[in-house]
Amino acid sequence: ITSKNCDLYSLYQSAVQNPQADIKFIKRVYRKRHDKQPLTLREDFCGTALMSAFWVKNRPNARAFCIDIDEEPLLWGQKNNIVPLGRGSSRVTLIQQDVTEPVEFSVDIAVAFNFSYCVFHQKKQLSSYLKAVKQSLNDSGALFMDITGGRESGEQLEESREYDDFTYFWQQESFNPITAKAKRHIHFQLKNGIKIENAFSYDWRIWTLPEVCDLLIDAGYKEIDIYWEGNDGSGGGNGIFTKTTSANNDPAWIAYIVAWKQQTDNNKLSNRLKQ
Repeated sequence: ITSKNCDLYSLYQSAVQNPQADIKFIKRVYRKRHDKQPLTLREDFCGTALMSAFWVKNRPNARAFCIDIDEEPLLWGQKNNIVPLGRGSSRVTLIQQDVTEPVEFSVDIAVAFNFSYCVFHQKKQLSSYLKAVKQSLNDSGALFMDITGGRESGEQLEESREYDDFTYFWQQESFNPITAKAKRHIHFQLKNGIKIENAFSYDWRIWTLPEVCDLLIDAGYKEIDIYWEGNDGSGGGNGIFTKTTSANNDPAWIAYIVAWKQQTDNNKLSNRLKQ
């Protein structure tokens, strides 16, 4: 493998994404509320549509719609993630468009993962997106988003993880506390020593939990739940997310936001909605 012929999307999927865990979490939360499994998925900022491929795999009644504005990852995902599904590939629809534009389908679940919505720097932009998603949700549907924060989110740092064939680097280059804009980069180093600098780069706004929740309420979502990641005992996350209204201000944290289109009779409004 060299820097010229290595597959950056494959490296990204291996290092960054864990669709099995995300789907397991979504199914658990949805089933607890509705006593049934969600079947239709809207994967926004889908990139290579890896999550959608896992969503329909071995589930003949499941359907996924994948939206991304960039043609290149969609084409890669079609070839490497969707076509290998065989007959199941007909239940995945790839759509190249802006995620804020209207769609002609409705779903049980919409997701905006890997902090992808942070590409929206202005409240008006993020609000437009949240409203567009709500229009595509079934009455029992929900939007799932992940979010990160803590003191370290504003610091310059570089972290790395070792894999069998490569090393993954996450770099936080800069953060402007006045605008909350941040520059982030992903680098890879191959086993032959070649380092691929800025394989993926991001120009983000680091949104806070209260900001996102307020925009969701303004967009008309009727109930907002926060699922906080537990501690592994050594300062890291344990991958177990529990619904809560209070959490420790850890140096770095990850949480899920689950925004329901409608309130059910069995679920009272969260404390945020009562305020």
